[in-house]
Amino acid sequence: MKAKVNDKIRIINKMNDWSMDYKEGDIFTVESTWYGGVNVKSPAGVPLSLDEVEYEILEENSDAKLAEKQRAIFHADSEAGIQKALDDAKNLLEYGKGKGFCVELEILAEATGIFAFRAASKESEKIRGLQAEGIKFAVCRKAMEQAQLTGAELMSGVKLAELGIAELVEKQSQGFAYIKA
Repeated sequence: MKAKVNDKIRIINKMNDWSMDYKEGDIFTVESTWYGGVNVKSPAGVPLSLDEVEYEILEENSDAKLAEKQRAIFHADSEAGIQKALDDAKNLLEYGKGKGFCVELEILAEATGIFAFRAASKESEKIRGLQAEGIKFAVCRKAMEQAQLTGAELMSGVKLAELGIAELVEKQSQGFAYIKA
């Protein structure tokens, strides 16, 4: 497969032993192509012409690949909200797998939603299954204090967020979409 403009490539077989401008493992963005390879710029701005046997394509510049990684944080403040978040997260994860892109998900519980994360809750089996799929879970420490729950009562693998709203702000600054459940 030929590389296209804006594709990401990695050097796998450096052919020019004299050049100090690139090495095996370097990653570049294709600026233009020619019949036998691509043109890129080194980090120092030096133009390089690379033969197609020198690199592998990491990421194609297509609509499907541009949306390759999707990130979302579900926010629930009731047990019913947690149920909806668990179902929606599972569905989004399956959708992503079917479309061939990575989905990074977290579910944050506040208020009465924290009770779903007790080790003996009726949702614990579903939560463990989603943890195995890579979904992360967090509960608000402030809500736990108000409900007089301890960390020992929570399922393993559930993160304690110091303040739920701060966790939401942090995740959104990292590119996570906010979904109220």
